[in-house]
This record gives sequence, structure tokens and C-alpha cells, in this order.
Amino acid sequence: MTKKEIKLLLLTSQRKEASNNNVKKSLLSNGIQNIEIINVSETDQKKSLTYNDIKNFDVIFFYTNSPMKDPEQIGDILAKFVEDGGGLVICSCGALADEFASQLQGRIIDEPFLPIGKQTFLEKNPLKLGSITEPNHPIMKKVSTFNGGKASYHIDAKIVKQDSKVIAFWSDNTILIAEKQRSSTFGKVIVLNIFPVSGKRKFWNQKTNGDRLISNSVEYAVTGDVQD
Repeated sequence: MTKKEIKLLLLTSQRKEASNNNVKKSLLSNGIQNIEIINVSETDQKKSLTYNDIKNFDVIFFYTNSPMKDPEQIGDILAKFVEDGGGLVICSCGALADEFASQLQGRIIDEPFLPIGKQTFLEKNPLKLGSITEPNHPIMKKVSTFNGGKASYHIDAKIVKQDSKVIAFWSDNTILIAEKQRSSTFGKVIVLNIFPVSGKRKFWNQKTNGDRLISNSVEYAVTGDVQD
């Protein structure tokens, strides 16, 4: 499967259309073209999300910073998607911040699907790409710099769960990228410990390789590799 053939669902509770389009642009800029956005915020979601709504996608990119209409149901649906072989990339901020109203619930959290668990939210400490534990990992292809911006939103994740691995750390030694695959029949799950929107000073710096990091993660979650 080529990048152009990947069917990607951008699943989010981010209410700002400009932010969702910003993330979409990061993906489009690296060749992933077939992208649909579904908003599941408690104010914008027009009907309950069902498995039928997502089952035909190859991969889901999930991020949030606003409360969801039904976070437990969404978590259950994401778990089934992975069980059926779908790839999943989750951005931790909001979804895995344990004090946020926007956090995920359900099976995706309660069962061993994710490489890291919920942790305290951290910000206001400018960070950059730290040590890379898997320098030859496909996600790191053409990723030599990453600057999280003035806020560098992330969670205080330092330990991965069973059958998981760290791909790279932030410069404060918290996990930046982690991966889990429970079995050969399950889809790959990647957690990016970032907020994926760029542009403003508090967000990740567009002069660094954040767009490549995001698109590589999506492509790898589907194909197990990254094209040039």
C-alpha cells in the first residue's frame, strides 16, 4: 500500500476547524491524501459514533483537547478497530492527561492496548527532541529535529507498558514516541506525546520535522514501514 492509498480518519474533539485543518495539512504535505475528519466533541458531534463509521479506514489519528460526547464508547470502538487490525496513532495531550475532561475512557484505556498510560499534563517548558532509542525505526526517517514550542504540551510519561517500546524521548527525558502491538493480528498503536497543532509560538515549531513525525507515524501504523 502506498501513501496515496492509505485511508486515514482524523478523529478529534478539537472544536477549532483551523486546528484540524492544520493537522490535516501536516499529513497532506508528506503524501497522505485520503483524509476524512470526524469531530466527536460533546457540542459538535451530531450523532453517536459507531464502529461502522470507522471500520473501512486503514488508520485512525486521534487527538483531543475538548470533552467528547461519549468518551467511553469512543474508547471501546477504538479498541475494536485495533483488534480488527486497524492502525492507531494517539496524541497524548488531552486524551491521556489524567486531569483533563477530554481524556479517553473505555476499553482502549482499561485493557492493554496502549504503550503508555494516563499521566499528569505538563506545559510551559520548551522542549526539543532528546535521545533516540530506536534510530533506525521507520518513524524516525528524516526526523532529525523536533521543537515542541514555548508550551511543549505533553504528559509526564516515563515508563512503557508490557510489550511496548520507546522510540524517542523529549529533552526532559519523558517519552516522546512509543509503540505497542499486542499480537500479529492486532493493528499497531503509536502514542505521540505531543499536541499535533503547529504554527503559534506555544505549539511545535514548523521549521522542525513535526509534520514528518506525524505522517511517518500514520504510515508506519498501516504498512510497518515509511517510504521516502
